[in-house]
Amino acid sequence: LHGQARAYYERPAFNALRDELEARAALSRAALSAPYFQRSAPCTLLIDEIERLWQAIAERDDWAPFAAKISEIRELGATQNQA
Repeated sequence: LHGQARAYYERPAFNALRDELEARAALSRAALSAPYFQRSAPCTLLIDEIERLWQAIAERDDWAPFAAKISEIRELGATQNQA
């Protein structure tokens, strides 16, 4: 396990889900070379992010952060075809 959330995933409460995930097939090396997996952090869509996206639109009619988030989500989605 690596990354910022490591301690969370090592807790006993996560064991059952971790076992299920580990039983699944791993991505191929080619899939892991996708740009998404070269990122320093995963794509998330937490409420704080949604609020910031909406704030930019509501206050400044700035859709750029929203468009960037959609691009991130599409980049993640593209990895599903490479499994």
